[in-house]
Amino acid sequence: MPFQVDLITELDNLFDSFSEKKNFFKKFLNKKIQKSIYIHGSPGGGKTFLVDLFFKLIIKKKLNEEVLRIHFQEFINIVHMQINQMRIKKKKNPIERVSDEIASKKKIICFDELEIIDITDAMILSRLFKSLINNNIIFVITSNYSPENLYKHGLQRSQFIPFIELIKEKMNVIKLKNPKDLRKKYNRKKVKNFIYPINKKTEKEFKYRCGKVLKSAEIKKRIFSSLGRKLEFEKTTDKIIICDFEYICSNKFSPNDYIKIANIFDWFLIDKIPILCRNKLNEARRFIIFIDILYEKRSKLILRSEKNISNIFKLEKVDLPFTRTISRLSEMTSNKWCNQIKEK
Repeated sequence: MPFQVDLITELDNLFDSFSEKKNFFKKFLNKKIQKSIYIHGSPGGGKTFLVDLFFKLIIKKKLNEEVLRIHFQEFINIVHMQINQMRIKKKKNPIERVSDEIASKKKIICFDELEIIDITDAMILSRLFKSLINNNIIFVITSNYSPENLYKHGLQRSQFIPFIELIKEKMNVIKLKNPKDLRKKYNRKKVKNFIYPINKKTEKEFKYRCGKVLKSAEIKKRIFSSLGRKLEFEKTTDKIIICDFEYICSNKFSPNDYIKIANIFDWFLIDKIPILCRNKLNEARRFIIFIDILYEKRSKLILRSEKNISNIFKLEKVDLPFTRTISRLSEMTSNKWCNQIKEK
């Protein structure tokens, strides 16, 4: 796509400088590169796709041990745990120590969907990124937000401004100006794994779709441990979870819990998704994070909702990236997505 040329060029140059192998994207060369790349733009422009392609070429070159490819939410959870361990051990400068540990193992960090909604994350990131860049770490980052719009209405945002300036100074900021959502091509035909509205007819269809996935597998209750807490699911098989939206998006679950179950299960069969409006803001936020994590893990979905994909959210003038969720659901409930093999 023409609007992707600048990004392809930068990834190509980065690949060359890292692997010393030339001409990954031959016809798009001849542009100087800065060390790190920050990619932003509206959903469905190919940001994640191109970064994934870059990482696959790194794997092909057998250099993946030096590259970390991770969802931002998973990355920040790991950082929190490592910082807490340093503090328990009463180590000085825990953030810088975590940075040193990461830099001793990795040379490039690629993560998807940088989004800051928590003040603790905001305060940690500024120091952590500065230290990692000083340790010669190269970043490849995607986000729906330009650097200036990160953590836009957050508490004590003035303390976050140095991080924004760091991105602008140390990274090549590229905006993808996609004219349309490329993921929605998956939704031109009827998507069979997104069922709506909620009524007796669609209840039968949902059960039928779930039955085709479940086959003759035994359904059982399972309990998992996540950071010392218990996660209970009444209906599971070895690789499938069946539950209602109200349960999976309740306050029982944190992003780390979603990462935990996404690493275990391949299929998520979620029923009774309501219209997500202002009185369900917390549930909407969890649903967005949940879908982001499942997308990163290439998990498969069967969903039943009150409304179609485009009308799940009624959150005008709310600063949440729900358009990204709509875009991803269009792809994740397609036959093409559900027929893919999940990479481990």
